[in-house]
Amino acid sequence: MAHQVYPYLLRDLNIETANQVWCTDITYLPVLRGHFYLVAVMDWYSRKILGTKLVTILFVVTSFLFFCKMNTLLIKLILMPLVIGGVTLASKKWGNQIGGMIASLPWIAGPIILFFTIEQGIDFTISSIKGVMIGVIGVLAFCFAYIYACMSYKWYWSLFLAYVGFFTSSLTLNAIKDLLSLNEWYAFTIVLSLISIKIFPKLKAENSHSKALKYDIYLRMIVITTFVILVTFLANILGPTWSGILTPFPIITAILSAFTHYTQGPYGTSIALRGLLTGFIGFASFLFLQAILLPIFSIVVSFAIGLIVNLLLNFLMQYLVKKFVV
Repeated sequence: MAHQVYPYLLRDLNIETANQVWCTDITYLPVLRGHFYLVAVMDWYSRKILGTKLVTILFVVTSFLFFCKMNTLLIKLILMPLVIGGVTLASKKWGNQIGGMIASLPWIAGPIILFFTIEQGIDFTISSIKGVMIGVIGVLAFCFAYIYACMSYKWYWSLFLAYVGFFTSSLTLNAIKDLLSLNEWYAFTIVLSLISIKIFPKLKAENSHSKALKYDIYLRMIVITTFVILVTFLANILGPTWSGILTPFPIITAILSAFTHYTQGPYGTSIALRGLLTGFIGFASFLFLQAILLPIFSIVVSFAIGLIVNLLLNFLMQYLVKKFVV
């Protein structure tokens, strides 16, 4: 019986961009006792090798290929509802400031940087970090725009004005991004973060009771999942230039701000956003460190060091804010 002949799927297909078509190849290397299996994943257009794996068990090869097929959207869809649920529970148990600081950890940016490195290579990741710093400054603008807007407007108008602030800041700074080096952009981001914590408005506690929102945690999960799909779709249209800027795109920040605003008013929102600002120095440092560590260490080691530094800076900033600011 003849073997089944499968159709050639690339016939008459114009391959014009990177990441349009991937290909894989597996070969075996005979050794003294058995074989090693070498698998490679390559981009058809750029001819770049996206990943390789040398193993002694063929099952590991198939697992590696499955991992390479996973994209940022899938990670976000799995992770984001769990994260926003955890942040909501943390806010209810330990207060809005702790919840905001937890939300500032690189829940979205970390996986995006990971897949930049896997799919595009270390050079692409390093090149995107400058845009990431611009994006972090954009999130600072988002927080300030929201807190001032929420004093006078409802949550939906406040959210709209906050996103106007984010994109206005990002577009302006993107036009001058080449004037500063990566180190200078990082220093600029840290200085702005410190100034933001110092001058962020302190609102008076309100006497009004908090609103109870039925199925609050589930609504947050649904909204953030929908939000993630929309943002990922827009990022694909805008292309790689905005990849770095959209890495810290304020998704969790927006959900946290809008729901806290609706249920607890401007005062509760200001506490949550102050917690976010407290964590931004650690967040920016995590991302900046990837540009330094990835050329030297593996992804796992680079991320582990970055996360440890992030957490240490978060605890340090929380202590300093309590002692000198609040």
